[in-house]
Amino acid sequence: RSVAAFVSASSSSTAASRTSSPPPRAASHFSPGSPPRNAVGTTLPAHLLSVTVPWPSARYAHTAVVYRHHMYVYGGYTSDGMACNELWCYSFQNNLWRRLRPRPDLGLRPPDLYHHVAVVHNASMYVLGGAHRGNARLLEYRFAANTWST
Repeated sequence: RSVAAFVSASSSSTAASRTSSPPPRAASHFSPGSPPRNAVGTTLPAHLLSVTVPWPSARYAHTAVVYRHHMYVYGGYTSDGMACNELWCYSFQNNLWRRLRPRPDLGLRPPDLYHHVAVVHNASMYVLGGAHRGNARLLEYRFAANTWST
């Protein structure tokens, strides 16, 4: 269904028949034999389907920042409801995702973090707040070194 059809169908229902249901959750909407769809039910554009695997699982309560020609996605809840500490990098130039796995001997392992904020300053991503096991602290991820520190 197109977004216009979705909106039209939604607005034509009567107020009495409307129920309050939660908005669709971010999830994978791939069904065998049908084209991929987003949370609203519209077919995904072809250029979004040409991204090579692997890519991050559906998630929410994460952060995404852009540095140079890359987008970095950190933490959040995965589609199965598990908090994670994954850091993914998307290259706008190459249309490729890759999971970044910092070397543990060169810095700390970041916590499973969600509902946090992140900003880019100089050549680092700074992550603050959020919820996880333990105390909230300011984290720094250095893009060039692929390391985390406090």
